[in-house]
Amino acid sequence: MKRILMIAALSAALISPAFAQQALICAPPAKWKTDLKAKYGEVPVIAGMGGARPFLIFANLETGTWSMLGFKPGVACLVGAGTSFELIPLGDPA
Repeated sequence: MKRILMIAALSAALISPAFAQQALICAPPAKWKTDLKAKYGEVPVIAGMGGARPFLIFANLETGTWSMLGFKPGVACLVGAGTSFELIPLGDPA
């Protein structure tokens, strides 16, 4: 349940009008991948669709940091980041 709520919240963030209108930090996807790995040790752990927009969540499973990227044509934009990231095993009740 916890995982479903997290994915639902992240998807809602991507399909909201705010994502389309807010000032975001955007860069080519390859730059994000390199920079997030180098600076935070984060690697892609979750991919999905938020409405019509794809998203990726990068995380460092040792430190718990995470970053979420939403994609616009030609670029990826940082739409969220934080700490205490944890993967919940499938079938584990929330």
